[in-house]
Amino acid sequence: MLTTLVDLVIDGGAWVTVGHAALIVYIVAEWPRLPAISRSVVALALLSALLVLWRVPDPRATLIEGLARAAYFATFITALGFLREAAATSPLVHRCGRIIINQPPAKRYATLTVGSFLFGVILNLGVANLLGVMIASSNTLHAAGGVPAVRRARQRRMVSALLRGFAVTPLASPLSVTLAVLLSTMQGLYWYQVLPLGMVGAALLLALGWWLDRRLAPRHLAAVAPLTDGRLELVPVARFVALVLGIVGTAMVLHTLLEVRLFVAVLISAPPLALLWMAVQRRRVGPRRALQFALLRLGRRAIHMFPGLRAEVGILGSAAFTGAMLTALMPPELVSELLRAVGLSGVGVAVAALVVIVAVAQVGINPIVSVTLLAAALSDPGQLGLAPPVLALAFMGGWALAINSSVLTAAVLLLARMSGVSPTTVAYRWNGLYSVCGVLLLAALLLAASAIL
Repeated sequence: MLTTLVDLVIDGGAWVTVGHAALIVYIVAEWPRLPAISRSVVALALLSALLVLWRVPDPRATLIEGLARAAYFATFITALGFLREAAATSPLVHRCGRIIINQPPAKRYATLTVGSFLFGVILNLGVANLLGVMIASSNTLHAAGGVPAVRRARQRRMVSALLRGFAVTPLASPLSVTLAVLLSTMQGLYWYQVLPLGMVGAALLLALGWWLDRRLAPRHLAAVAPLTDGRLELVPVARFVALVLGIVGTAMVLHTLLEVRLFVAVLISAPPLALLWMAVQRRRVGPRRALQFALLRLGRRAIHMFPGLRAEVGILGSAAFTGAMLTALMPPELVSELLRAVGLSGVGVAVAALVVIVAVAQVGINPIVSVTLLAAALSDPGQLGLAPPVLALAFMGGWALAINSSVLTAAVLLLARMSGVSPTTVAYRWNGLYSVCGVLLLAALLLAASAIL
């Protein structure tokens, strides 16, 4: 991690090679414990490396570039892991989680879906663990007034709200892996061009989810559902929103002052902010002792944190490496010629990319892999008659909807297990209509954005 940060800010020299070697050793050491999907993506990376050795005249530079990309994203995942560690024991996070869950039906969906998005900015998939456990523990038969139908309806609505809120983080979070992948891969793309579009897309999807929840609400159960006295406590919620804005704002300030890319600013700011957050949690013992406690806790947790990131590091690092190999193997004009041959150009390419990302997720191709590879293959949208922000929006929207709609994504699998239902129930029965409408809604947004840009 340190070698990558040094290389991003200044020329790391020989230290970069040490970092690349450390990443390879890490993947080899964790190989026996890697999930099947991670192993398949690592194997694809190895195959692409062999093709580069065979087909590219000067493979050394390409392989080094691939290792650099893999190291960047492994470091990005690790840096965000520090924030998740700080959030894991934060009383503010847990209090806000309880406030979000304990709302009356008229407010619960909106607070839960927006809250899960805000939690997702910091916690990533950890939001499913945190709020998923709270949903499971609070949605008892007793809390439902002894009516099983009320309990099932609450479960469906709360789990759907959680999943939909978390799933829009690829569209609207400056700290998302999605944005980091696109900014590092696509030519002529800047965060201030695509993030506002992503926020519009996220707002549309959140509004769609709320509207569908209201339309499909089981009103016949209103008479038997017990009343919930869930006041929305504004002070802790405002403190948490300020915390999220502070973390994002710090990255933005560093991006401006240091004149580095946004995802580099996130890498630099996340670990010290996590350390500060841990220290603040123990502020009653004094600044010095609180900082000592934070350092000690971080050191102890690192033993478990780094191995625990094996799946994410394996998938994202290998996909980034493969993307670099494909860029070298495929002439830039090849993809554009193939697309024109099948009659696709302009915004049609963006809509097709959106649909493909969602479709291939149904057969187990993680959006991390599909977006990374597509972004590498379509790294110059200008050749396709398409503005880079529009294509980036398609990638971000496809990633978001893939999280909702696939029975093989981590979020769906985790929430299904916590809820005691099948993944097909969560992805298709509860979110199928939402996903189809979401594709149509984002396709319309792509058409509008393409007409404006």
